[in-house]
Amino acid sequence: MTDIQPFALLVVLAAAVGMLAVLASRLSQLIRIPSPALVLAGAAIAVQAVPALHAPPPHAVGRVVTVALACILFDGGMRIGWARFRQAAGPITAAGLGGTFATVAAVAAGLHYGLGAA
Repeated sequence: MTDIQPFALLVVLAAAVGMLAVLASRLSQLIRIPSPALVLAGAAIAVQAVPALHAPPPHAVGRVVTVALACILFDGGMRIGWARFRQAAGPITAAGLGGTFATVAAVAAGLHYGLGAA
């Protein structure tokens, strides 16, 4: 019977996180900030405010932030609408292609000259 208590605590914590995510979604509609960003900020505040919570290792933080960024971008894409997307498609494509080629050129030049291959 002692294994029921940790499981019950896990279920209660999962339900609380789910409820906070729903509330964050409602709040994000009011203040126009993506709900994944609110959840990520809430987790960062909770780690600092509650001493019993331990900060995750840096590599885990990087992974969580990467997934959160993907969720934020997906959320923004779902809310943009076709009219605004058509209006922004040109600048998005230009910045994406230009930025990609500029990044490749900068990395190639940095590696070429940084490794002494010149």
